[in-house]
Amino acid sequence: MFEPLLMNLENNVYLEDEALIIIDRRKLPGMVMPVYCTEAEEVARAIRELQPVSVSILPPGGWSGKGRPRTGCN
Repeated sequence: MFEPLLMNLENNVYLEDEALIIIDRRKLPGMVMPVYCTEAEEVARAIRELQPVSVSILPPGGWSGKGRPRTGCN
């Protein structure tokens, strides 16, 4: 049975020979790009740089109080 790449951590981060391989999830689903890390500094840099980009759907101030968007319906 096929298991989606993001459903199993073993598919995203794994050891191969002397390298820790981390899949760059920012490139998914169009491309599977492995990042090979052989030194601790490379692993730390990959963890910092490979964070998925997140976009907040909330306006400044959240949905309550000031800043609540008007929908035109009262």
